[in-house]
Amino acid sequence: MQRAIPWILSLVLLIAFGASFSELQRVRKRFGEITRHTFHDHQDVRRAVIRAHLADAYRPIVIVGDSITEMASFPNNLDGNPIINAGIGGATILDYTALAPKIFEGSKPSLIVVTIGANDTANPNRQQNMKDLLLVLKPFAPIIVMDPPKGETVDGIHPTRRVSRLWVQSVVDEILRSSGKT
Repeated sequence: MQRAIPWILSLVLLIAFGASFSELQRVRKRFGEITRHTFHDHQDVRRAVIRAHLADAYRPIVIVGDSITEMASFPNNLDGNPIINAGIGGATILDYTALAPKIFEGSKPSLIVVTIGANDTANPNRQQNMKDLLLVLKPFAPIIVMDPPKGETVDGIHPTRRVSRLWVQSVVDEILRSSGKT
């Protein structure tokens, strides 16, 4: 019997260790589930923000584009029409073609200014994709297409503040010209 006591004690300790290890793994997994941080998709968040602005605005001028547009500082309104910056960082022409019906559903913009394209420079289907986007946007409002800004950049893509200001002014001038205000 005395010889069996160490073996029994070893077996009990082994079972206790197994149970403790199993419980530790369960707790670690649960703790990971609790502390895991998830991020929202930027396009989803931006689309929700743009739709909220559209819902609050009467006959807005909507400027669609990519991160260059999203980062631009457009005036809040122009000739009595609110301006909504509907730029979405990282968006391509094809992305915006898919997003546009969801964004513009139920809204009545007075004008849509299309400034997207910087993320499509290497896309061989760029021209066709732009035609498709314009067909999707056409039922919502008249459209003006503007080129992305040209000039000095901070990172090879995004314009410097000076270039962005000049580009924003050219967009504003084109909007005024299209409405016969200049």
